[in-house]
Amino acid sequence: MALGQDLATFGFIPASGYTPPETGQHPITNFNNDFYEFLYDWINKVINIDGGENIIIIQSHQNTPIPEYPYITIEYNPNKEKIGRSGKTEPAGDTAEEPGLVKIYGMYQNRVEIRETGGDGDRLQALLDSIERTEIQDFFNQANVALYDSEPIQSIPRLDGKEWIREAVVEILFGISSVIEENTGWVETVNYEGTIGGKTI
Repeated sequence: MALGQDLATFGFIPASGYTPPETGQHPITNFNNDFYEFLYDWINKVINIDGGENIIIIQSHQNTPIPEYPYITIEYNPNKEKIGRSGKTEPAGDTAEEPGLVKIYGMYQNRVEIRETGGDGDRLQALLDSIERTEIQDFFNQANVALYDSEPIQSIPRLDGKEWIREAVVEILFGISSVIEENTGWVETVNYEGTIGGKTI
């Protein structure tokens, strides 16, 4: 899952002529909750579980005490941006488990800012590098998420009283595929009375 690759490569639908993506094991359905949990799990796996660290990961703009350095902050806009038009499948037939079921597919994008406070950006680079790992690609695919693009990591040290605090930030553009299910109903039989060739049927 290389940076900047087309989203269709990872099962995302273009504006027309779409192919419905495979439903992931843990697709994002509630954006505000699920997307943050997805980001947290990704960062925690790469930095803490696989990286052998024990770093606090927080969401920005929360009324909580500042953790000890180093720590990671996730900041994103909950108002995701729609890409192209939605597409939908034909209603499922009478042999399906849910006759009349229609799936509506949409694609969205969202910019996320990840900060590493108390570090020089090495952990952020580890996140970007992790996208090439097969298990991380599988993790993204299960959630119907793709890392579409990223800005260069920026070093932004700041002064806290008389102490300089090391800090780095990276902005990442994610693509998110969503699936909405609607049951339009299914008519099994129709009773109709009419006349054909002078005969009532």
